[in-house]
Amino acid sequence: MGEEIPGPIGGEYKRMGDALRLGVDQSEVFASASKRIGVPEFKFFAVCLELQRETGGPLSDTLENLAAIIRARMDVRLKTRALTAEGRMASKVIATIPLAITGGLYVVGGDYIDVLIHTETGHHLVALAVGMIVLGQAIIFRMTKLEA
Repeated sequence: MGEEIPGPIGGEYKRMGDALRLGVDQSEVFASASKRIGVPEFKFFAVCLELQRETGGPLSDTLENLAAIIRARMDVRLKTRALTAEGRMASKVIATIPLAITGGLYVVGGDYIDVLIHTETGHHLVALAVGMIVLGQAIIFRMTKLEA
């Protein structure tokens, strides 16, 4: 696999094969590869291969079950993204409303906005408003991410 698969994962498989040929224990090889790659699906793959080695049985069934689990995880991830899309879009709209109102007031009657631009208290209020918008966006982002 290390020779046939292009890119970084092919090199990783080659490194794993070399380590196995040198006599390193299979569980150590998989553990170190999982740490280097850092992808949860690869960790599942390593655990499946380790369990299959210990328990025996057909490797194809084990890999089919793993593929079904990975597909189910992807489906859940996509459904989560779709279900949180409304919240993410609403947060962007809510964040632009103060900017749109401020811009509209500046165009219609600049005297209302001059207090915010030319006074120190106005600068503090603008900084506070921007900080609150950023904090709100961060909270909404964290809520809609739904990952630990």
